[in-house]
Amino acid sequence: MTLSLLIVITQVITIVSILSIGLGLQYPDDIVAHVVRLSCDQPREPQSYKSALAVGAHPLALPDHPIVIRGLVHEYTDRGEPLRVLDGVSFAVRRGEFLTIIGPSGCGKTTLLNILAGLLKPSKAEMVAVEGRPVTGPNPDKVALVFQDSGLLYWRTARANVEFGLEIRGEPKGQRAYLSEEYLRLVGLEGFADKYPSQLSGGMKQRVALARALVLETPILLMDEPFGALDEQTRLLMSEELLRICSDGKRTVVLVTHSLQEAALLSDRIIVLTSRPAVIRGTIEPDSLRPRGGDSVEKIREGLWAALRDETAKSDRLGAGT
Repeated sequence: MTLSLLIVITQVITIVSILSIGLGLQYPDDIVAHVVRLSCDQPREPQSYKSALAVGAHPLALPDHPIVIRGLVHEYTDRGEPLRVLDGVSFAVRRGEFLTIIGPSGCGKTTLLNILAGLLKPSKAEMVAVEGRPVTGPNPDKVALVFQDSGLLYWRTARANVEFGLEIRGEPKGQRAYLSEEYLRLVGLEGFADKYPSQLSGGMKQRVALARALVLETPILLMDEPFGALDEQTRLLMSEELLRICSDGKRTVVLVTHSLQEAALLSDRIIVLTSRPAVIRGTIEPDSLRPRGGDSVEKIREGLWAALRDETAKSDRLGAGT
C-alpha cells in the first residue's frame, strides 16, 4: 500500500459525492473502496533525494527519534518563477512527544507536514525519515493524518466512517465493530455511533475524524489544523479532549496550528517558523508539565507572540501563500 487510507478517503470524497449525486447512488461504498484499492496498488515512485543514503548512517536516525528531518528545502513555481517556502529546515521528534509547529500564514507549515506524510516530494533534503526509513510515499502502517476538513463519507454513519479504513485493511467484521465502539467512546461519541454526518455538529464530525485516525493505531499522528474551522469554545474543548487522549505517550504527535492557545496548551515542544522562505526561528520547550493551568499557558502564549509578531507582519507584507 502506498497511499494512506485516511489521505485517500479525504481525496476521493468530493469526487465520489459528485458521482453519487449525478448517478443517483445513495450508498456508493463500492466506488470509494474501488478507488482506494486502485490507489493503494500503485507502485511507489523512486526516491529522488539523498535521504536513502543517509538513513542508518546519520546520527539523528536514532530509535528514540521516530521522525527526523534535515536540510529540507522546498520550492513551488509561481508564474514561472521559483518560490521557496522552506529553506533548510532541520529537526527531530522524540518518541511519544507532542510537537507543535507554528508560524505565519504562508510559511510552509502544511507543506512540511505533507512532505513528512509522504504526500509531497521535497525539492531537496538530506534526510526525511520516519522510523529510520526514508519517506518515499505515505506509510499507513506508521502514520495517520487528520485534516482540517473532516472528510467524512456522508452516506455512512459515524461508526461506519470509523470502520472504513479497517474494512480496506481487511479486518474482520467483529474486530471492526469492537474497535470502532472503543474509539468512539474514547472521543466521547459512544451515543452517536449510528448518526450520519448531517446529524452531527462540526465538533462531533472532527471527533469522528480523529477516531478514524486513531483506530488505525499508528505510532505517529500528524494533524493539520484539525480544529481550525471550529468556533472558539468547541476548539478549546477539542484541544482538551486531544490532550486527554494523547496523555499516555503511546503516540508521537506533530500538530500544525495557527493557534497560540492550542500550542501553549498541548505541546511538549513548539517549533516557531519564520515567514517564507521559512527557517526555524526558535524552539520553545515549556518547563511546566501538561495539563497546564492558566498562568503557565498565558506565559507560553506571550513568548510565542513575541517570537511571531515581526514574522507575522513580514508575512502580511509578502502576502499569504501556501
